[in-house]
Amino acid sequence: MPGSLLFALRYLFALLPFTYVLLAEPALASAFSLQHYWLLFLLFLTSIELRRQFPRFTLIGLILETTIVLWLTYDVSALLSLLWISSLLSSERSDVVTLMRSLLFAGWLAFNIVLFDSDTTWLVLFNLVVGLAISFQWYRLKMETEQQLQRMEYDHLRGHNYELEQARQEMIQFSRMVEMVAQMEERSRIAHDLHDELGHQLVRLKMMMDASVEVIEVKPEESKKLFLVVRDQLSDSMELMRATVQRLKPRQMNTKSYSLKHLIEEYRDAPVAIHYSMSGQPIEMYPSMEITFYRNAKEAIANAIRHGHATIITLHLHFDQRHIVLEVRNNGCIPDHIKLGMGLQGMKDRAETLGGKVEVATAPEVTVRTELPIL
Repeated sequence: MPGSLLFALRYLFALLPFTYVLLAEPALASAFSLQHYWLLFLLFLTSIELRRQFPRFTLIGLILETTIVLWLTYDVSALLSLLWISSLLSSERSDVVTLMRSLLFAGWLAFNIVLFDSDTTWLVLFNLVVGLAISFQWYRLKMETEQQLQRMEYDHLRGHNYELEQARQEMIQFSRMVEMVAQMEERSRIAHDLHDELGHQLVRLKMMMDASVEVIEVKPEESKKLFLVVRDQLSDSMELMRATVQRLKPRQMNTKSYSLKHLIEEYRDAPVAIHYSMSGQPIEMYPSMEITFYRNAKEAIANAIRHGHATIITLHLHFDQRHIVLEVRNNGCIPDHIKLGMGLQGMKDRAETLGGKVEVATAPEVTVRTELPIL
């Protein structure tokens, strides 16, 4: 309820009866009565404003206003009973609800007693306006309560969303730390395997080669035997190298399951043509990177078919010195705006976990770009 409307009604019911009686009531002919009339009216307005500014004086102010209006109604004019409507419209929510209602009921009853001996029209008019004022106040307080509950709910949701966002950021940071630790452990394991196994063999082979060079002129047959042993040892070292690299690679089943070529095979029978290409210098990707590209490409293809009704989809994987970029383009319908749904949010979260990002462009074609750094 706009505050300006309430302010206008509050002072309308105070000024109109006061002004009319001031101009038309013969009982105010004497200067003494006029001074009292002005004094009581100003005291009445002061009490209303004090109640609005200092709610703790609500009960005292209401008693004072009711007493003033009762006296004016009884001693001057029944029309001044409408001043009490201004008091009703100035009443706000109170902590002592029962006592407040009791005072209002007592005041209403007192006004009915005072107006009982007056013209019946004043009694009916008074009760009608009081009923309208109470209805107006009830509706206003009801709307304020609903707005307050909505604000509280909004604040609660905003706080909850903030906590969720904080938790999501912490989870992303934790995932990055886990990924970094896993990469460091993987690199450390590679270094230990090469040093402990292949490194020792290469040192031994170098010593044997040095020995064969020293005896090649004196004992050629012995030198030849050493060269043959070195050759056999080099074959063993090559096999050890292959075994080490094979052990460092992810399992073949996992690699194939999350490869882009396998994804294209999944859509082989779909009514859409999918083209795949690569550029740059390909490198071996971590499983987490391969899985991220696979899932983001799958989501982009599904959206292109479901929402864009695309018939041609192009996947391009580019390797540069610092990043690996996957672009998924389609010739489907171009949307008016990109809605951040669960699918696109999931793509962004997966990329951000690895320190990358996801971008969506709509010109000249709908393109979903996933960029991951090379760590």
